[in-house]
Amino acid sequence: MSLSPYTIWAMPGAGPALTAAANASMLSAAAAGQSKPVLQANWLQAGTILEFDAWGVLTTAATPGSGTWQLNIGSAIQVSSGALVLAASATAWPWHMNVKMQCRSLGQTTAAQLWVQGYLDDPTSLTAWSHLPLPQAAVALGAGFDSTIANYVDALWTQSLGTGSFTCEFATLIAYNPNF
Repeated sequence: MSLSPYTIWAMPGAGPALTAAANASMLSAAAAGQSKPVLQANWLQAGTILEFDAWGVLTTAATPGSGTWQLNIGSAIQVSSGALVLAASATAWPWHMNVKMQCRSLGQTTAAQLWVQGYLDDPTSLTAWSHLPLPQAAVALGAGFDSTIANYVDALWTQSLGTGSFTCEFATLIAYNPNF
């Protein structure tokens, strides 16, 4: 059995500049003709490993508020950073999010589950990060979802104040499927 990597999706260009104090997709820029990655119906297998990687830039005001990084399959939250206090007065500071998931169960409604763990490099300056575990709690299975239907994989950003700007510049979804 081989676990060779297979690129499911690579973001073709920068995502939208998110400036509102709202939960929004960092991946989809409809005006640029971009779409989110999709896991096709019944594609996952027990043992399939997925790796989501994203890089971008963050700009904040003197009063920055907090920000939350989140990864979903369909509407089911797989991992969230929780609200993190952002550094003040950042100008295009780089961030990086990496999440690895392994399929543990399959099925309808909420039967499918992934074991999820990752990290977030949250910028503290232009050249330094806080390297934080994801989730910011005990590692556990992500929320259940229906693997018998097609599901979008989506990365979301939420800021508590609409005073900053957040852009995902590049992202990939890689699979390590024992059936490739």
